Amino acid sequence: MAIKVFIVEDEFAIAMDMELRLSQMGYQVLGTADNYQDLLGFLSHTQPDLLLMDIHIKGDKNGIETAKELHQQYDIPIIFVTAFADSKTFQEAIKTQPFGYLTKPFKDTDLQFAIEIALQKHKNLHHQDDYKSILNLYFDKGIVIFDYELNIVFFNTHALKLLKQENLTDKKITAFIPNILSFLNRPEPAWYNLEEKIKIFVSEMPTQNNKYILFLEQEQNNDTEQETSTPQENRFDIEGVFFVRDRGRMMSIKVQDILYLEAFDNYTTIVLEEKRVLASALLKRFADLLPYPQFCRVHRSYIVAINKITKIEDGHVYIQNHNIPIGKNYKDELVKLVKVI
Repeated sequence: MAIKVFIVEDEFAIAMDMELRLSQMGYQVLGTADNYQDLLGFLSHTQPDLLLMDIHIKGDKNGIETAKELHQQYDIPIIFVTAFADSKTFQEAIKTQPFGYLTKPFKDTDLQFAIEIALQKHKNLHHQDDYKSILNLYFDKGIVIFDYELNIVFFNTHALKLLKQENLTDKKITAFIPNILSFLNRPEPAWYNLEEKIKIFVSEMPTQNNKYILFLEQEQNNDTEQETSTPQENRFDIEGVFFVRDRGRMMSIKVQDILYLEAFDNYTTIVLEEKRVLASALLKRFADLLPYPQFCRVHRSYIVAINKITKIEDGHVYIQNHNIPIGKNYKDELVKLVKVI
């Protein structure tokens, strides 16, 4: 049976886009609402498996206030969906104990992972107070549980190994990851620079008041990934145009107008002459599609347009007033493509 989802979103176009994407992923969208009263009327006769809640909705109550009230009346996991990623909004949102937090724009896998994680948390943790149940679910990851004051209250041996500690008793999690709450309820694990890169994911425990679970994984080294995995005939043309999804809109991009691209978590910032566009795609996707050798990856986080480079100096390439680092694994490829007299 398909998972039933209800969307609370005040932008009609975005709501329709989300409904289409969810339907294509196999979820059943029961309907949409743009305000608290319509949502409450719907819930009075039907209960979905999950709510996708925009923080800024129409009416007297915003999404956070609505979630607080629903939390007392209904047993429905809520994932916040918002274009606002400021700290104040985030801190207010987490007080409602959401099962997820998505920042627009997001790609389909972000949405799908957030839903699956929320449903799994709701199913396996909602009626369990025993930390051992978490170990049974995530035995292959480092686990640290900490409270609202950020004191560590539980950890496993794999976490000790990844954090390179002998003991975590009576310590605060901020001693290792200062901005830990910024990772709360991310749909996918995110890289964090410790002594070595560690992949972390933080989630609030629904039945443990003010308790958080931190999952840790070791980074898999992919610096040597192939640059030309897509055949040349399938790549974009230098004079061509392509479209990217940007904040609920489809934006056209002229390939020849691109200065450079920068990886931003699971998104890519496309820097043009007059603007920046945040695309819901990994940088490697663009590395596979942009025409080669007109575009070259110079760092694991950057792709540049060769003909837009104005200077190369001190381990950086310069494009207009932007300076971009050159990664050691990409230097040789750049040297081959730059003509020097």
